[in-house]
This record gives sequence, C-alpha cells and structure tokens, in this order.
Amino acid sequence: MVVTSSAVLAMLLGLTVLAAYDAQGKDPVVARPGTRLSARIVVQNQVVVSSSGTQPDKTPVYLSSQRVPRCADQQPSCMIAGSKVVDGSVLTAECFAFGAGMTNMDLRVLAARRNPERVSSDLWYGVRAPDGSLGFVSEVYLTTASRGGLGLRQC
Repeated sequence: MVVTSSAVLAMLLGLTVLAAYDAQGKDPVVARPGTRLSARIVVQNQVVVSSSGTQPDKTPVYLSSQRVPRCADQQPSCMIAGSKVVDGSVLTAECFAFGAGMTNMDLRVLAARRNPERVSSDLWYGVRAPDGSLGFVSEVYLTTASRGGLGLRQC
C-alpha cells in the first residue's frame, strides 16, 4: 500500500477537525466585541476525563504573557509572577483576545467526547496582573457564565 503525503495530510487534518468538533462542548458561545470596560470572571480549573462530570486539574491556572496553552512549560517567564489563582477565584477581565485554541478535555479519552461539560476555545481574557501588566487566561478555565466575551472590548 502506497501512502502519499497528501493522503497523510488529509488524514491529519481530518483528525484535527474531528478533535476540534468533538471538543466544542454544549452550546458554544461566539464572542462579539462590545463596549464593557470590565466583567467579573470566575475560575473553574476542571478537566473532562470521562463521559460525565469533571475533576480538578492538577496544574494551576495563571495569567500568561502569551495566549498559548501551558506556555510556562516551555518558557517559565510566560507565567506572570504572583498570578496563580485557585478554583473559585474571581478576577476582573478588561478585554478579550483570540489566541491559540485549547480544550479542557483529555483528547485521549474517547468517552470524554460525550461529556457535555467539555469545552474548547481560542478566546482569552485580559486581566490586570499584580505587577500591573495585562495577562491572559483562557476561557476554558472559567465557569460557563464567564465565557463568550461578556460584551467586553477586544484587547
């Protein structure tokens, strides 16, 4: 059997599209820029690893200088000093921006694709860090009510 590079690319693209589709979750909200200057957002650091429910994520939520998932793993300076937050923390978002997409679902667990609490998004909220800089947090780390842009302006 001969596999061409275009066949491999099509297969990879198909798997990527399938993973993105499966990870969207129930009733995804499309963000639209608004005029609000701030909004309260609530941290929900939970992961989807089965067909129902969530469990606490073992990695902390932090404000990032870049809109990239887990960027502190590759570049420690990406995590803004003193910005780690715990489940239930209330933050004040000033704006939203689009960045790299991420999901709260373990894509290796097929049963998780049926979980209505799964979510994927490329939306990141801008939040003032303790040092005064603008840091970002992905909306997948937030409660459902804290997602969708909340009528905020774009960063």
